[in-house]
Amino acid sequence: MLFFNPILIIASILPALYLMLRVYRLDRIEKEPPYLLFALFRLGIFATVIAMVLEWIGSSILQSYVEEETLLYNAIMYFIIVAFSEEGAKYFLLKRRTWNDPNFNYTFDGIVYAVFVSLGFALAENIMYVM
Repeated sequence: MLFFNPILIIASILPALYLMLRVYRLDRIEKEPPYLLFALFRLGIFATVIAMVLEWIGSSILQSYVEEETLLYNAIMYFIIVAFSEEGAKYFLLKRRTWNDPNFNYTFDGIVYAVFVSLGFALAENIMYVM
């Protein structure tokens, strides 16, 4: 039987919600439409799935060439495969959704969009850690 601690679940969700609200309030020139921000947040969650698949593929390939649990393996795995998988997935989805969007008309919009994608990713990771 699986047991989920509701306090841990809430603790994993609250930081992302707080930071999204904080960044949204910092956008003083022209507020971004909530539907777009929610879509970006969901894309951040979806980016975790893409990253997990890419990391699994990268790990499988790396195991063919480098012995596991060595310094070289860990360096390549975490500094190259994991980093590029996670950041690349977020960047790809962020750019694909926002680059040609008419709402993207100020420099700060890019910051707001990136924060929402990143916090969606972070929220999904946090929940996976506590479950």
